[in-house]
Amino acid sequence: MTVLRRRLLPAVTALLIPTALLTQVGTPSAAVASESRTPSWSTTAAAAAACSGNARISGQAVQRAASLEQTQRDLGHLTDAHRELRGLMPGTATYGVRAQTHPAQGTSLKSGNYGACATQSISTNLTVRSSSTTIYSPTMYPPGNSCIELVTVYVTNERAVGAWDWCNGVTFRKEVPLDSNFVSTYTDGASNYTARVYRTAASGNSWTAYLLNYRTNAWDSFYTSRGTSQTGRDTGWVIDEEYSDINGSTASACADRAGKRFESQNISVYNGSSWVTASSANADGRWDGGSFYCSTRTFQRTDWSHWRADG
Repeated sequence: MTVLRRRLLPAVTALLIPTALLTQVGTPSAAVASESRTPSWSTTAAAAAACSGNARISGQAVQRAASLEQTQRDLGHLTDAHRELRGLMPGTATYGVRAQTHPAQGTSLKSGNYGACATQSISTNLTVRSSSTTIYSPTMYPPGNSCIELVTVYVTNERAVGAWDWCNGVTFRKEVPLDSNFVSTYTDGASNYTARVYRTAASGNSWTAYLLNYRTNAWDSFYTSRGTSQTGRDTGWVIDEEYSDINGSTASACADRAGKRFESQNISVYNGSSWVTASSANADGRWDGGSFYCSTRTFQRTDWSHWRADG
């Protein structure tokens, strides 16, 4: 799910990561796609209004969200593989006899805030062909030692929005499939959903993830968790992230991503009383790094509140 997910406390990574996996090729910032700061697109009015608007909390749960048991059947297999790589910063490593890349690019969120919100793209026809490929894009982890990372997940036979719990189990604990019901209920008509995750109580470090129901213009509750975050840091991110084998000079994920849009709009942070648009005051690019090994991929970032990758 997230870059940090593969980067736990040093004492933990020492136990989980074979020495051979701790070698990276290149610097953390090397080989990310070049970006343009004057792209031809701009944040939609709907996206701009979603996070900063006054939609009520519905008191209802997200429709068709899977049980913990179903989530573990669908996504639980990702846990062990990613724990093995968790100690790596974005980059490239030798994984057994394979070379695997783990790049990330987007918006990093500075410490000092306690929530994140964004309007995120989905693709209902993205097909992941290789079991070694995982695409988390966009994935959002709030600053402030959040318990929850909210992830757009693409793996073989599964497309979903999932909640990865950093405080309990360090695994996926909830998912909702990107099916026709999700599209008609939780998207804006342009293949985007809006989500927010924020701290609801400082005591016990309690966090809740919500999805905006576009039919009712209200926030439906998706997942709640509390406890001590195992990330070991209080920064966050909203990024394009993947794990993929490299075949020659091209990642196997490159073909899966071809022609697909990965975009995050209206990225905002919660300062404890209000939502504030991401800017240089609260965001940067510290988690950008690694190579996507995909010559057809392009990346644009207007500012820290909006980025888009194509392919």
